[in-house]
Amino acid sequence: MEQKTEKIKGEISEIKHFPVNMKSLKKSVLFVCTYNSARSPMAEGILKNLYGDRYESFSAGLYLGETDKRAVAVLAESGIDIKEHKPQTLGMVSDKKFDYIVFLCENAHMSAHYLPESKQTVIHYVNVPAGFGDDGLSGFRMLRESLSDWINIYFS
Repeated sequence: MEQKTEKIKGEISEIKHFPVNMKSLKKSVLFVCTYNSARSPMAEGILKNLYGDRYESFSAGLYLGETDKRAVAVLAESGIDIKEHKPQTLGMVSDKKFDYIVFLCENAHMSAHYLPESKQTVIHYVNVPAGFGDDGLSGFRMLRESLSDWINIYFS
C-alpha cells in the first residue's frame, strides 16, 4: 500500500511540473469587417483589453484598408492602444484556425467567399461610425461603447 502511495505521489509530482502552454488554452477570435480599418480592429483591441487572459483576438477585412485614426484615438481614451495595428485581409489569415469568426458588417458576411477554418460563426453587425461632434469622434465613441458592451456580454 505504501509503495502505491509513493508511486501515485511521484506521478502527481510529474504532472505538476508538466509544462503547459497557456497560449494554447486560449480561444481564438477573428473579427471581420470590410476594410479592417475601424470596426474590426476596435473589437480586436477591446477583446484583448478585457479578456486577453482567455482569448487571442485578431481582425481582418475583405479588402486592405488603413487603420482609421479616429478608431485609434477613441480607444486610446479608454487606455487601449491599437496604433500599431496592421490591417490584413481574410486571405492573409486563411492558414489559421479560429474558435470564433465574428462578422461585424453585412457586406463582409455576404461577400466573404472563403473563410479560415472556425468552430463557430457569429454575426454582430455594427454600423460604420459617423464622425460627428465637435471633434468628429462622437460616432466612434458610440461604437467603442457598443462593442465593449457586446464583448462583455458575449465573451465574459
